[in-house]
Amino acid sequence: MTTSWTDRHVLKVVPSEGGWDIVSDKTIDVADEGNESQTSAEDTLSDDAQPSSTDEKGAWSSRALDMAKRNFGDNSAGVNYITLSRYADTWTNKQHEKQMNPKYPVFKNGNCANFASQALHEAGLSVTHLWNYSTVSPELLTTKSWMNANSNYYYMKNYSHSYTSLDNVWKAWQGSLLYVDWDSKDQKNEINHAMVVIGVVVKNGKANPVICQKTPNRNSITLTESLENAHNQKRYNMIWYGLQYKYE
Repeated sequence: MTTSWTDRHVLKVVPSEGGWDIVSDKTIDVADEGNESQTSAEDTLSDDAQPSSTDEKGAWSSRALDMAKRNFGDNSAGVNYITLSRYADTWTNKQHEKQMNPKYPVFKNGNCANFASQALHEAGLSVTHLWNYSTVSPELLTTKSWMNANSNYYYMKNYSHSYTSLDNVWKAWQGSLLYVDWDSKDQKNEINHAMVVIGVVVKNGKANPVICQKTPNRNSITLTESLENAHNQKRYNMIWYGLQYKYE
């Protein structure tokens, strides 16, 4: 790795007999250096959230999905959707149902956005000064856009170079992200949950996104099941948001 004196680094250090040893050194992308005063990605972007329809009639037909797949290719931001999907599937399976990857931080108030960030990082998305994590002091040093669903949405939409807004959540394909504001009537207008789409299943000629998530742990459930779970919890005032993974 080539670095210069102008590079920004996140160092992980541990005590040693002689003082401190560096055990990890992450170079931070400074492409957004002009926005360095921002503490989170949503600070200047809080007005561009684009809700997605949950009308199942908008789902891809199996033929439309086949046509869309013809454009699948390498992501220019270096994100591999296969790695992303495998990570999300692995770390929500039965073996890891109550476990988070010890390589990353864990937060006591929820880990849905944290988990989505982990999957994206493992898939090749580089950390920046707006989006990075700490295992030394997670609550203090991890950026809001890594661990908070609302900030994560704005960051991925505007800074990741890997996503475009979805007009309908039923069109989400593998590598995409889904978000939801569980209660649109609470006046907060804030997204509070994030999910990773690892694939689709086709039934009766219509595509149904398959989701993995943390808090609570869900492994390979369909969007249909996710909506049913929400309705069973008497969540009827939801607003959904979707970010479609860009394959170019």
